[in-house]
Amino acid sequence: MCGVAEAGLAIAVVSSAMAIENQQRVAKAQSDTNQKTYDSQMTAYNYNLANTNNQKITEASDAASRKFDNTVRNQYDIARAKTASGESGISGLSVEALLSDLSSAGGKANVNTEVNYLRRDSALEVDKLNMWSGTANSINSLKIPTSPDYVSAGLDIADAGTTYGQKYKDGKTAFN
Repeated sequence: MCGVAEAGLAIAVVSSAMAIENQQRVAKAQSDTNQKTYDSQMTAYNYNLANTNNQKITEASDAASRKFDNTVRNQYDIARAKTASGESGISGLSVEALLSDLSSAGGKANVNTEVNYLRRDSALEVDKLNMWSGTANSINSLKIPTSPDYVSAGLDIADAGTTYGQKYKDGKTAFN
């Protein structure tokens, strides 16, 4: 026959073991959730990074095309001006000044294209840093799984054992 003191001790041991097992399950579930969130965040970051890198490549290609078009247009304008002056029989400093102005305008167009490209490229680099910052912030804010509380479980069992021991000593157990 089992007395109240023995039952109390057995219940404390079983209860503590079940609490530890439940805490382990909760910690595992939190860890699994964190891993899924991490994987999702990193996948999204990698896709966004690839998209931004593609934008950078497209911007560089567009800038090179614009500069090429500017140069061709400028060369065409210079050739047309030379042809017009030759057909008109005009020569001298005024023609040289006109050709110099046309050449300068073409160079300015290419410089503006390059400056705009560099600004956009810089903005895309900042976007990449912001993407990483947001991803890192999301990952760093994940809840850290709580380890099972073995100390409390041990103290509960020790308390139940002490109570049982006192009752055993006082002769209030089923074994007396």
